[in-house]
Amino acid sequence: MDHVETKYHGLLFRPELINRIQAYQKWQTRRVVSRHNTIINGEKRATAEYWAGYDLSQAVADAGPSPAGNACGYLKVPNRLSDATDRLYPMWQPGDVAYVKEMLVHSDLDGLCYALDGVEVDPPPGTVWQSKRDWVSPIHMARWAARFLMPLVAVIPQRVQECSEKDAIAEGVQAGWSNNVANPMRSCQVTARERWRELWQRVHPGNGPDSWEANPWVWCLRWETMRRRVRVGTQGKGTAQ
Repeated sequence: MDHVETKYHGLLFRPELINRIQAYQKWQTRRVVSRHNTIINGEKRATAEYWAGYDLSQAVADAGPSPAGNACGYLKVPNRLSDATDRLYPMWQPGDVAYVKEMLVHSDLDGLCYALDGVEVDPPPGTVWQSKRDWVSPIHMARWAARFLMPLVAVIPQRVQECSEKDAIAEGVQAGWSNNVANPMRSCQVTARERWRELWQRVHPGNGPDSWEANPWVWCLRWETMRRRVRVGTQGKGTAQ
């Protein structure tokens, strides 16, 4: 049997959600379908011009497998530029491994430190880590520095409003009490889904409330386990595992 190399994908999260992942309280994430995270007909990403030919409001989800045998769900969308209906696949597939990209800062002896919690980890032997700044943006974090790895078990196309109460909890959000400081009498219980909707709108501030009302197509990534690649010692020093 041919060896299939595991594919790794770095993902960005807000700091509070990294904490949820670290505490095993988050095992789903949703990413808006875009040309940057979508493979057309299982071949390649679309150019900006070709992507503009899609009207995603006409998309139809298919749970798979695809005609080519791809087990992952996908979208069928007509493109006005080619007069063809294309199959849109997520760049992530079950069996791939997602990892968290974090901000790093320099520590003593040219090591690295995670800005989130100050845990230090020395680069692996032979690794040269250079930066013109005292910090490294999460976007540019190398995979060897990743400490949280999530093997994907499912990638599902769906509308963002299909997120259920159970899904919202899997996104790391809990139901609770909403305090109205201006008018305490209007404080009330809110569901996890309501809180997740508010989080979605904060994460996508460009569209404000419309980011939810537009009900965009998203790729829902799910994992069941999280592997840690850092063991924190008694002095706060970590070692790669």
